[in-house]
Amino acid sequence: MTWLFYLFSSFAIASGIMVIQSRNPVHSVLFLILVFFNGAGLLILLGLDFFAMVFLVVYVGAIAVLFLFVVMMLNIKLAEISEKKLRYLPIGGFLGLLFLGEMVLIVNNDLIPWIGSSDMWTTIPQTTAGPWISWARLVEAVTPLESVGVLLYTYYFY
Repeated sequence: MTWLFYLFSSFAIASGIMVIQSRNPVHSVLFLILVFFNGAGLLILLGLDFFAMVFLVVYVGAIAVLFLFVVMMLNIKLAEISEKKLRYLPIGGFLGLLFLGEMVLIVNNDLIPWIGSSDMWTTIPQTTAGPWISWARLVEAVTPLESVGVLLYTYYFY
């Protein structure tokens, strides 16, 4: 999982640099959307599925509106941009396959039947796992959304 963190982080940093370096505002917006997708991937790695989805819906939706206004205000000719799109097809295909690979690796193995299933408790060696594994099985599972709700409405409610 550490290498997934490094993969998402490096893509987010590289995309953030490309947002600044790109001269075309349309390309800058697309790189910014890629930054948000990589940020959502990092949130999924942390186990915050709901926040990752809200992050994508809110921010990518806002970026879509921003993209619409940039195209309207700067009067960018989309025909000029679309003339050279075949030039970027190999790079786009490679990035698309790379993004698909990232998504396949993030989704739990039990949800994708062609990868095979593995149980997390059997893959952790018992010598390094320690006694807290047996304790963790006895605790009732609480989702991140439930824990935030308990914190907000129990401890910080005035």
